[in-house]
Amino acid sequence: MKLAILLIVAVLLGCSGDDPGSQCLDSFRMTLKDPDSGKVFSFAEPLLTYTATNSYGARTQGKALCHKQSDGKWTRHERGELIATLELVKEKLDGFNQCMKNGAKDRKICAGGSIALNRNSDLDLEALKAEARRELGFE
Repeated sequence: MKLAILLIVAVLLGCSGDDPGSQCLDSFRMTLKDPDSGKVFSFAEPLLTYTATNSYGARTQGKALCHKQSDGKWTRHERGELIATLELVKEKLDGFNQCMKNGAKDRKICAGGSIALNRNSDLDLEALKAEARRELGFE
C-alpha cells in the first residue's frame, strides 16, 4: 500500500509542469488553436517538439526554441526563432542568387523546392519567411 502511494505521488510530481519542456509550452499555450491540446513530445535543449490539434481537429507537430530566463523559468525564445528563420532565408537567397549569377536560364532550377522563389513576380520576402518558418517547424 505504501509503495502504491509513493508511486502515485511520484507520478503527480512528475506531471506538475516543472520540467523545462512543459514550462516552455505553457509560455505560449494560449496561442494554440486548442490550448488544452498542447503536449510535450520531446525537449532537447533548446528545441521543444510539441503536438497540438489544429483547427480541423487533427493532431499536428510543431517546434519552438526555448530559453531559460534569469528567474529559472523556461519560455519560448521568439527572437531565436526569428534569427533561425532569417538565417534560412539568407541561405536560400544566397543559393538562388549564386545560381542565377552562374547563368541559369530557368528560375525554377535556382528556386529548388521554394515556392516563394519560384514566382515570376518580384520577390516576396514575407512569403519566403513564412516558408522558412514552416520548414523549421515554427508554426
